Parts: sequence; structure tokens; C-alpha cells
Amino acid sequence: MIWRKRPGKPQAEPPSDGLFSRFAGTCPVCGAPFGPVEVETDPLRDNRFVVAPPMRLEVGTPDYEVGTYMTRQGDRYSFRVTILPGNYPPAKSRDPRFSPRDVDYSYLLCGGGHIFPDPRPVAGEAEDQAVEDWNVFAAVGAPAVGKTYLLVRMLGQSLDSFDDWSVASDGGMPVWRCEQSRLEAAPLQSRQQMYERTRMTGEVIDATEIGGMATPSQILEEIYPEALEEIKNLVEKTAVESRDRSERWGKQFRQPLTVRTEIGGTRVWTGIVDLPGEVFDSSKVANTRELRTLRGFNGLLWVIDPVLASNAPAWLSVSGRSQQEVLTASLRPDSVARDSIQVVRAHRARIQSDIGDRLTRPGNPLASPVGPSLNMLLAITKCDLIHAMLASGQQSLAGLGRPGVVVRGGASYLGRMTALWSTEHVTVDEASRDLMEYLFAAGSEARKQRCEQVSAELLRHYSEPKRFWNLIHGGAEDTIFVEKTSDSRTLKRLNLRVPSLAGHLRAALTPESVEDLLFRDLIMSAVGCGIGFGVGQDSALRKILLAEWMRPRVFLCSPLGTVPLPKDGSLIEPNTHNEPFPEEGEPSAALTQLMLAVLEGARIHGANGSSATS
Repeated sequence: MIWRKRPGKPQAEPPSDGLFSRFAGTCPVCGAPFGPVEVETDPLRDNRFVVAPPMRLEVGTPDYEVGTYMTRQGDRYSFRVTILPGNYPPAKSRDPRFSPRDVDYSYLLCGGGHIFPDPRPVAGEAEDQAVEDWNVFAAVGAPAVGKTYLLVRMLGQSLDSFDDWSVASDGGMPVWRCEQSRLEAAPLQSRQQMYERTRMTGEVIDATEIGGMATPSQILEEIYPEALEEIKNLVEKTAVESRDRSERWGKQFRQPLTVRTEIGGTRVWTGIVDLPGEVFDSSKVANTRELRTLRGFNGLLWVIDPVLASNAPAWLSVSGRSQQEVLTASLRPDSVARDSIQVVRAHRARIQSDIGDRLTRPGNPLASPVGPSLNMLLAITKCDLIHAMLASGQQSLAGLGRPGVVVRGGASYLGRMTALWSTEHVTVDEASRDLMEYLFAAGSEARKQRCEQVSAELLRHYSEPKRFWNLIHGGAEDTIFVEKTSDSRTLKRLNLRVPSLAGHLRAALTPESVEDLLFRDLIMSAVGCGIGFGVGQDSALRKILLAEWMRPRVFLCSPLGTVPLPKDGSLIEPNTHNEPFPEEGEPSAALTQLMLAVLEGARIHGANGSSATS
């Protein structure tokens, strides 16, 4: 999807020599010094660094036990840790002894401890670890909105189409997932294990908070404990407030979730920074540094919880279950046990509203029109609750909010995308173009009528529970019959064919359409924007649609696949008979579409690589 930048402002060319250059020598996760940059020193304290310095960690051969051929838990590895600024002697392992010729992996560590593959491999490192480009996303949401569940399920989605009888690519770009090092794979693996515990025992994943699990320090402690001790020793020897900084090193923000892909012959490292909601909490000191760092990202994923809407009690309805049961499980049983449901919802709702407000507030670094456009993805999660509402027959999608507001939300998205298409600010596929040609009628009043007509018919169509579930989960092809909603001569009947998920995958992985707004995404975004308006985010969504530096798409997701219910105090269980929560890799249409959107940067790099070699 092409998005032109706001005219009249100078635009800096993006750097091309690596991850640390793109972020101007600051870590994209925590803003600490990163890469081969100068770090301020204090002349009154023996020229010690005023913050912990960035480092390089090189890891070599483990000390295999005699008679074994595979590494095991507890094996010790050779390593070398080098402070990048200054001229300090490196720390090396002695047993096993480090040798530069035996380096298997090389990493850059920011001053806060976050771990990235070294874009400039050292001698001895395997060539298959090379990274040709970088794709960095941030994910944010209020506490306990289910962001970790969503990321685990999204990253577990397969991007292979199993509907084709042929194994030929037919001009497409297969997505190959490349092998990762142990340090890179550890954050996702730890969350996958937590998700599996939810499936097996009902134990919920901890909320993403500052100082939470899967920090760089915890990962190194488990995999390379001797290297961690040497890193902390170097910080203590070279930084002011040495003991305190050494103990805090690597314990602030969590390590990003990462995936390496090869698309069109181009290898791209994708990192997803799982940000805590406190970054956007207006009751705390605004962390401008972290927000400014986000402007260098390829995109931002905002996870919206419909349960936090002030009108949620009016539409929450699960057959045979009390509203208190449903709210308790959705808000986390342990949280509700400490505070009342009303208190928990109010606290998280305020943070959720703050996120929407600050995303576009003038003066906020995220709202700067200078720089590359921001790929803005909004995931409305826990849509199993909306599906249950529809199945109960109590409400339609249009009844989620105030009279007319849901239809207005869908129409707003359709109207905005049509306006951008008409000025060639966005490219679309053939089906989207056909619809937009109809919507782009002569005169603003006719355009408004047509956008509202299509929005109303989309919401009517997907108010049928099976169709709604097919849109967000099943992914089968569907046809929407758009009727004339009035006698106005400007309105016509339409048949809209929504392609299957397999068809969407084929289009998304075709070089010629890799940047297009595809029809399945357009339809889901219009319905999703309407639902977003209905659950209280109309003000934020309206501003996001108008922001020229944002590219919005909306995804309707259900990571747990069914309504969770409380079980034995602090545990949850699925509201289905003898069926567990879905496996992490179980196909889901919305989560697959979201995965494709997160990998858009990688797909664009792959398409460019394909055209360069063809």
C-alpha cells in the first residue's frame, strides 16, 4: 500500500547500512546507546560512561561432553564481549577458550541489554546468518488486553496456501522462515510455552509490564550465564553508578519477538517490540524518548479490547453464562480477585483511551508529519465475545454503539480509502478499484450516501454469526449482496465477492500487488472500523483516518478462538464442550492477514529483490 508523505516538509533519506543507523545510534526498544556510537563520559568520575555502553557479544563453540554430538541444557559456550565505544579490553571465556575462528553468532547489545544480530558479521561467522534488511514493529495495548496471546497466534500462522493443487509458485513469492539463533528464538519460545500452559491448565499469561518476563537479562541468564556475568562486570567497571547500573542491566523492557524470513531471495529480520501500556499512561511521566523512537519503526500495532468499552455491559451476552463470569475471565481472574470488575475496567479503559489520544495528539513525536509514513495496524481482539453476542440474537453489529455510529465508522473508512485512491495516494487490487469507482460518485452527498449504503449492508451481512466467524476465522470465499437502502437514484445494487484466505495469500505474495490494499483487507477494515467506532474509539479512529502520516488497517481477531470462562479461581477454560483453546498454529483468517501486514516491509523487500534478479 503506497502512502505519499505530506508535501512541503523536507524528507530525510532512510539510511541503508543497518539497523543501528536507521535509529541514529539508539536502541529501537529502550532508546539506550546502540551500535558503534560515541557515549558521553563524566570527566569528574574517571571518564566513566554516564550510561551503560553498547557491546558486541560473539558466541563460539560449546564444550560438548565426550561422546555427544548435540548441545544440551547446561553446555558452556566460548564467547567474547567487547565494549564498542572507547578502547577497553574485551572479556573472553577461558573454559572453553574463545577463538575468533570459531564464532557461530555475533550480536549487538544496546546499553539497556537488548539483543540484535550484528549486521556486520565478524570473521568466522556463518554466511547464512546474514541479514539484508530490517523490518521493525511495535505492539502496544492496555494491560491484559490479550496482546501476548494475539502475537503468539499471529506468529504461528502459516503463510502457505494449501488450496492449490500445484506446488509451482506461479510467479508468487513463497515465504521461507529462516533458522534463528538461540538468543533470537528465546522470547517467542517462552511465550509459546506460556500459551501452551493456558491450553493445558488454564494458567493465564502475565500482563506485559515494565520489568516483566523475557527480558534480555533473563534470556542470557538461561542460555549464556557466564557471558551475562562478564557483561555486568564490564558495566560495573566502566559506567557511573556502577553497581546499580550493573544490577539493572537488561531488566527494563522485554526482548523483541523476532522472525527471519526469506522472500524473493531477500532475507529480512522482523522484530516486534512488545511495549507495556505504561508508555502511554497519562497518569505517569510521558516517556518522550520511547515515543520518538517509534517514528523510525515500519509500523505500530495497537491492540484494542472491546470489553473495556463503557457500553460493553449493554451488549455482552454469552448463552447460559452470567456477565460477571464473562468479564472475570476476559479481564483476568487474578486481577478481578484483587480489585472489583468496575475498578479494573476503568483503569484499563483509561490507558486504552490514552493510547488512542496520544497517537495523533499534536506535539507528540508519533504525530510528526516528517519522516516515513507509519503503517498503523489496529487489532480488535476478543472478537469471540462479539460472535457470542451475535449468536445470542440480542444485538446486531450496528447495535454495538450509539444509533448510527457503527455504520458511520464503516462508511468513514470506505470514504477515506476511496479519497486516497482517487488522488493516487494508495494503490488497490481490481475488486477494491471496482468498489471505489462506485463509491466515488460525482458530488460529496452522493459519495456519502453510497459509503453509508455499503457500510450498512456489510454490517447487516456480517451480523449473521456464521458469516462473521468465517470472516475473522474460517476464511472461506463469501459474497455480499448490497441492496438499495433507499429510493435514491444514486444508489445501485452490488454483488461483492470477498476472496478466500488462500486467494488473499496468493495476491499478497505476488510482486506486482505487494503494496496494494487488497479487497479482503478493505472489507475487514471497514467492518472493523465500524466496530471500533461502536466500542468507544470513534474519536481516535477518526483522527487516525485523517492523519496523512498513518496508513490504517483494522483486523478482527480472536486469539483464543472461543469465549474464556473462569475456572478454579485464577484459571480460565474455553466455553466449548471438550474442546481446548486452539493450538498456536491453527489457521485463522484475521491473524494470517495481520501477519501479512506486519511482514509488509519484508514482502516489499522481497518483491524488489525478485524484480532485481529477474
